[in-house]
Formats: sequence, C-alpha cells, structure tokens
Amino acid sequence: MSAPFKLLIVDDEPLAHQVLLHHLAAHADMVVVGHCYSAAEAMAVLAQQPIDLILLDIQLPVLTGLQMLQLLAKPPQVILVTAYADY
Repeated sequence: MSAPFKLLIVDDEPLAHQVLLHHLAAHADMVVVGHCYSAAEAMAVLAQQPIDLILLDIQLPVLTGLQMLQLLAKPPQVILVTAYADY
C-alpha cells in the first residue's frame, strides 16, 4: 500500500474549503494535511513538510496564488481553484 497523497488547500474563503473537502471525501488515498487562508500561511506549511498537490485559489489577500507559485523553487503539482469566471 502506498503512502497517501498529501494535499494543501489554499483559499481565503472558508466555504471553498468545505466544498473541496466534500469532493475529496470520496478519495481515501488523498489526505488534506493543511488549510491555509493566505499565501503566507501556505509558504510556511510548504517550508515545513512535503506536499504532493496544492488546491490553490488565484485571488488571495496580499499575494495572489500565481505570485506565490513564482516564489517556489520547486512547486508541487497545483490545481487552480477560483470562483471567478475570468480565470
């Protein structure tokens, strides 16, 4: 049996976290190891532990999700999540 796939949810909206958790409930091989509401929080988590996948909002306070990605030397896999049709 392989190790679970480690996910980090990064979104400034608590409801978005709930929706994503609902969809992830059907995937026992995926474990959410953190919930972040800003890019700064996410950067701190990424500095502490390996993450396989980030579910990343684009519009975040202070630093956008895309700006955060540019700062990572070796970003994990990323799925961009947003409520805005413009993206």
